[in-house]
Amino acid sequence: MPIVDEERARLAGVGRDDIAQTIEFATSGIRAGTFREGDTQIPIFVRAPAFERQGTASLRDRTVFSPAGGVYVPLSQVVERVERRGGEALIRRQAGRPGQRRC
Repeated sequence: MPIVDEERARLAGVGRDDIAQTIEFATSGIRAGTFREGDTQIPIFVRAPAFERQGTASLRDRTVFSPAGGVYVPLSQVVERVERRGGEALIRRQAGRPGQRRC
């Protein structure tokens, strides 16, 4: 969970949603679309390469787009630190079949 420096983020024109999307892309990935084959629909996720997902320290090197400024800002300028929180894994099933899994 990112601990955002609210004042620096505001000055940079970066919102919490912008930061969240950047971190989501860098870790679990963001949904880019759906692949359809007949009746089957498979979600398509895009995420950073594995070597860029090596722990929370690598997140500080990522950049977040500032819609207000039209530039990319290093996360380290707007996030004080990233705290890791443990949580339960979520497994979704549809009609008794395994569905999308995220841990």
